[in-house]
Amino acid sequence: MPDMQRFVFLFFLMCINLKFTHSQEIVYKPIFGGINFYQDDKQLSDTELKNILQTNDLSAHYLRRAEANKRIGRVLSSIGGFIIGYQLANYLYGSKLNWEIAAIGGGIVLLSVPLNVRYLSLKKMATITYNENRNESSFNQTKPKLHITSGGANFGFILNF
Repeated sequence: MPDMQRFVFLFFLMCINLKFTHSQEIVYKPIFGGINFYQDDKQLSDTELKNILQTNDLSAHYLRRAEANKRIGRVLSSIGGFIIGYQLANYLYGSKLNWEIAAIGGGIVLLSVPLNVRYLSLKKMATITYNENRNESSFNQTKPKLHITSGGANFGFILNF
């Protein structure tokens, strides 16, 4: 009887393992101004997503490119915002508004928009690449099948991959 209990325990352990292998896909949902990433119905932070995507070389490459675009875009938008804010502050304190410099600040802010769009698309590409490579190496491609067999006084489970 202990052998049968051990077998049933190992069988259920394998079933749980297959379930977790299947549920590790990362999904993304677009929201206004960005994208939320989820794994097992849990929203991932940027750090968690980065740690997961670093396990795949190609997705890590896409993520590094995305983060470079994000950094450059944030620097440009900060500089442009500072220029616009400085001009508005001077105007509020009685100085004349210099429209040329404010327009330059606005142009710098507009330069950051395509970089942010590229950042989001590269981050999505990193996630898609991770999911594709994960699916190629997981049990999901082989679609395991469970058969219950019996013969005389014996019965058993056969798990085919």
